[in-house]
Amino acid sequence: MAKNKAKATQVTKEELQKIQELVNNINAAQMRVGEYELEKANLLSGIINAKNQFADLQDTLRKKYGDVIVNIQDGSLKPKEDEQADQKN
Repeated sequence: MAKNKAKATQVTKEELQKIQELVNNINAAQMRVGEYELEKANLLSGIINAKNQFADLQDTLRKKYGDVIVNIQDGSLKPKEDEQADQKN
């Protein structure tokens, strides 16, 4: 039968340092993930806000110019019917 080892009352200094290092690395990574998730939520909110503003502007322009397509390069207007005809050809 093997002799019982004396029960340790604590880990070694090196083991404690390794444990602390790994826990700190995990905590730091979790903190960074949280920061990225918050940034992601802010960006998604910004996208939704921009889409809502774009929809409002489209409504305003539709009331002013009718059902047209706006060329975003030069601002020219084209009747929507012309666009649909171009897609059929």
